[in-house]
Amino acid sequence: HKGCAITDQAWCTPIGRSEPDTDALRELTLRGFVVDRSVHAAEHSIENQLPFLQYLHPAARIIPIGVGAITIEEASSIANSIAQLVASTGAVLLGTTDFSHEGPSYGGPCLPIPEITQQTRDKDAPLL
Repeated sequence: HKGCAITDQAWCTPIGRSEPDTDALRELTLRGFVVDRSVHAAEHSIENQLPFLQYLHPAARIIPIGVGAITIEEASSIANSIAQLVASTGAVLLGTTDFSHEGPSYGGPCLPIPEITQQTRDKDAPLL
């Protein structure tokens, strides 16, 4: 997807149910974040982290934030808003990412591993 969206729904795993943090959701919507449940319909990265969070802190409230294709300026704005929220509330920020959306499944060429490694270094090095 393109842009950034948050969701206001609860998430269930075999360990339990995690409720959204409604106060933080309200704050982020005031900052321009869009609530869009469809962004998270096929999302799976939260499901890798949530059981650990539920096990360690069952009462934790969450705000899933989906970030798609964005510019560096948009990324900076999103990060600033989240940082201000974290600073003002003491919230804990957990993140995950898919490291690569390359190759035939994403409309790109099928590259051998050494070429993929070099492309990754070429793209990432200027940003580090």
